[in-house]
Amino acid sequence: MTSIKMKILVLTDSDANPRPFPVEDRSDLEDTFPYLLRTRFPTSTFYQLSYGNVTTEELVGQAIGYLSHWKPDYIIVLSGFSDCRTEAFSIRETVLINLIKTFRSLKWLYRKITDPRFVAETIAKRRKYRVLPEEFEATLKKFKSVFHSGKFIWLEIFCGDAYEEKRPGTLKRVEEYNSILKRVFGDSVLPVQDHLRAGSGIARDHEHLNVQGHRLLADLIGGRIEGA
Repeated sequence: MTSIKMKILVLTDSDANPRPFPVEDRSDLEDTFPYLLRTRFPTSTFYQLSYGNVTTEELVGQAIGYLSHWKPDYIIVLSGFSDCRTEAFSIRETVLINLIKTFRSLKWLYRKITDPRFVAETIAKRRKYRVLPEEFEATLKKFKSVFHSGKFIWLEIFCGDAYEEKRPGTLKRVEEYNSILKRVFGDSVLPVQDHLRAGSGIARDHEHLNVQGHRLLADLIGGRIEGA
């Protein structure tokens, strides 16, 4: 427990949220790494936004729009996996697919296109980008320039090796987007993937955190702050 008064902004994808399922990987709110950080730094003020299946641009855009004047001392971010994992369809194609389902005569086509087996086969063949590398980098640079007065702790993008079976090509993409993170944020990127794999901190779905993973991240982030 550290009695340092700080303003800490936490922006994450779904990895910082508690999960009720599967039972073996269940985590409660009190288990999550942002909650553990609040316990470790009880005199600090936290603002957290954690939202599943959003791109980094969508996530940090909320902070840019509403919190740029708050001037946090630390900006902790865990985002990028939704940007880089391989997809069956581009964003434009996804919009068109969602439009198809509004037509009764095309419901059969919508069911076929969104069938899990068809989607899995299409991912393996097409490996589309949800967010292009250059778009991801532009978002990072914009976010960094807006919150230039604070110290960044951007957590390395991670997943388990077996995730490759679900979405072929994702491991290479994770490596590619982590390189972009390091190019923009340098030493402010916190390496976590090896720690999570060695400490069995990744859940059985190979993309989310289990209780042990939350503890590992809380320790790594807390250590980075206290060692600054």
